[in-house]
Amino acid sequence: MRRALVVVILSACGGRASVAPPPGHGSAHGAPPPDAADIEQLALSMSGACGVFGDGAARCWGEWDGAPMGVGASAGGLRDVRELRIGHDGLADPQRLFDHLCARDGAGSVRCWGNDEQGQLGAPDVRTDQGSLTPEPVVGVAGAQELALGSRHSCARDARGDVWCWGQNRYGAVGAGRGAESVPRAVRVPGVAGATQIVATHESTCALTGEHRVTCWGQNLNGQARAGDGVGQPIAWDAREIAAARGATTLAAGDNSVCALDGAGAITCWGSVRDLLGEAFVEKAIGRVDGLPGPAQAIAMGDSHACALVDGAVWCWGTDRQGQLGDAARGDRWSAPVAIALPGKAIAIAAAAEDTCARLADRRWVCWGGNLHGELVGGGARPLPPTVLDLARVALASE
Repeated sequence: MRRALVVVILSACGGRASVAPPPGHGSAHGAPPPDAADIEQLALSMSGACGVFGDGAARCWGEWDGAPMGVGASAGGLRDVRELRIGHDGLADPQRLFDHLCARDGAGSVRCWGNDEQGQLGAPDVRTDQGSLTPEPVVGVAGAQELALGSRHSCARDARGDVWCWGQNRYGAVGAGRGAESVPRAVRVPGVAGATQIVATHESTCALTGEHRVTCWGQNLNGQARAGDGVGQPIAWDAREIAAARGATTLAAGDNSVCALDGAGAITCWGSVRDLLGEAFVEKAIGRVDGLPGPAQAIAMGDSHACALVDGAVWCWGTDRQGQLGDAARGDRWSAPVAIALPGKAIAIAAAAEDTCARLADRRWVCWGGNLHGELVGGGARPLPPTVLDLARVALASE
């Protein structure tokens, strides 16, 4: 199962995302493409990508894995966007929408669109078998400060630190308890208070609190919700602390694993960590990342790889099936952290299933990895070595 990961937000304040044509980022009717250097937040999916620009406009590009281009084009009608995230469902019917997207505005309102087979849009009036190409207001969420999307569930954190989730709850990812397989409107997750960050894997969710504690709930088949403490519990219906992650300051989530960065710059990962940490972790659900040259300042995760920002350099580790570690020659074999050759100092990083990007101090974005659907630089280059993102080379979704 592959899902989208959105892990770069350089401006974490609130804003409003009403539907209207964005100024300065015209349609495909002769207008020049926007400058990628203006992207403040980059959201990557398996086959597409979206950027939130400095003026609050959002634009998307790529092929969206066979889904109607309108999924990406709908982002162009949003204004004052402060955050946009993508949830990718690799098992969706290819004749329907694959992805669902959610955007948060400065007033804390949330709109979602795309795939809604399990109520992940949070709009009960939408026909779940069809989804929606129109961003729909999420019912039950107010004052949202952050979003997290899994494959078929969505969550928001409000200003009080409460966490609200909706969508598929078959494995407990929504936190609505047993018996509620699909939750089409947002519900507050019990047992979680004072959250400062939320992340979502394919079918589980985690929250970081101001006390530097991490609580998780949802699918636990690989230990992603219990970090090895819940042996024999394939589903974690209630939120419980991950004791080994105490002291965390930042979280990142992959397909079936989560990593926590602590105040000393060390990284602990749990869940399905064999691809991340090597063969020694075939039967282990948690471990530390070794081999970084110093304390990490940020972390981003894909399906089977992760990257850290260390004093302006980017180091990546895991498997390299599609060049997501910067050199496809490593292939499916696990690799300890390796430095990525970048044309400048990095200040932020983002990752998806098999793609990775870094923002440089001069505001350029540099990307590398699978480029399977031309989502990074258009078709042709596969795998892609570190290359400057140029929106003139990709298929922009037009409004």
